[in-house]
Amino acid sequence: MGGVRYRRACGETKERVMKRIQKIALLAAAFCAGLTNAQTTHDVAVGPGGTFTFIDTDISIMVGDTVRWTWDSGGHNVVAGLPGSPTGAFSSGAPASAGTVFSVTFDEAFVDANPAGDGVYNYHCHPHAALGMLGSVTVIPDRLCADSNSDGFVAANDFTAWISLFNMNDLRADVNQDGTVEPTDFTAWIAAFNQGAGGPTCTP
Repeated sequence: MGGVRYRRACGETKERVMKRIQKIALLAAAFCAGLTNAQTTHDVAVGPGGTFTFIDTDISIMVGDTVRWTWDSGGHNVVAGLPGSPTGAFSSGAPASAGTVFSVTFDEAFVDANPAGDGVYNYHCHPHAALGMLGSVTVIPDRLCADSNSDGFVAANDFTAWISLFNMNDLRADVNQDGTVEPTDFTAWIAAFNQGAGGPTCTP
């Protein structure tokens, strides 16, 4: 029979076993909720107040985040690439009316399918590009947790970098990704370092 099994300790009552199982379930739910909330949705206004602009014009996000464009005025669209050079990475289609919503999730699959060497995804409104209706999304990639100096490699000098980050309470020292910088992150860093290029990735 499938499912989760829990063996009762000698002398342990059924009620106590159930309380333990409930506690485990709550912890698991909290963990899953944390994973879900790890991604962020960033809002961009399209043509706010009848202007030919995107607000915010240039944004930086993490891999896995979503950008949501909402039309404040009509007659606009969102097209990936620079004016005259669309990339095909994303497009909202024909110019749309106020109230339209268009979203793109910049996850690993998207980034792999639409690589940008510098992580910058430019976009524009096709009808109004000549009027300066341009924007950009910069996607900050995950990094190897042990790559503390963010040079793209896991090496001995990353330990000194991690110590500096730890002393500054910088979240880049949060190797176990629990949201806090604490001594247990050192053990996590050692484990990540020993895995080299195959180690876990961290955000930020």
